[in-house]
Amino acid sequence: MSGFFRVFAAAMLAACANSQSVPEPPKAVRVGPGVTPPRLTHKVEPEYSPLARAYHIQGSVVFRIIVDEHGLPRDIHVVSPLGFGLDEKAEEAIQKWRFVPGTKDGEPVPVIAQVEVNFRFPSIWFNEKAERRRTSFNVALKTLIDPGTPVKDRAVKTIQDLAAEKFPPAMHYAGLWQRNGDYNSRKIRQPVGA
Repeated sequence: MSGFFRVFAAAMLAACANSQSVPEPPKAVRVGPGVTPPRLTHKVEPEYSPLARAYHIQGSVVFRIIVDEHGLPRDIHVVSPLGFGLDEKAEEAIQKWRFVPGTKDGEPVPVIAQVEVNFRFPSIWFNEKAERRRTSFNVALKTLIDPGTPVKDRAVKTIQDLAAEKFPPAMHYAGLWQRNGDYNSRKIRQPVGA
């Protein structure tokens, strides 16, 4: 074996040895017994997109994020979008937020959190109840569709409660579940044609 290949092989073995000794980052946990939630310490308000400003769009964008052990937001995912470029503007703002990290048994750990970014025009009327229904429905539906989410019973109840309040999208899903016999949360799947 030539000198170059020996040096190359030794470098590769050293790299493999070093990569095996690097600990994997801890998995994110949910708030619960022994886990405290992260606390927001620095918030940057989002800017309006030009299109949303022109059409006076108001509402909320809901995100599921992980606040890491250093208090930084990562893995930012939209759960309830608003559109008109506001989802992107909200995500840009969240990336600048800072938190006191959540803890598990007193040690900082990555924690799954849900955050809401609001867009409002102070001088224009806004229907808070309709927006609460819309975001609650979207969050519940995302929870049911997402295979990694363990709190499906609460999401089913949210959609059933919204259906009882005559919220049309929730009425649609509750009706499909009832027709198909799928309203038991253990058997929930996304309805065909939804």
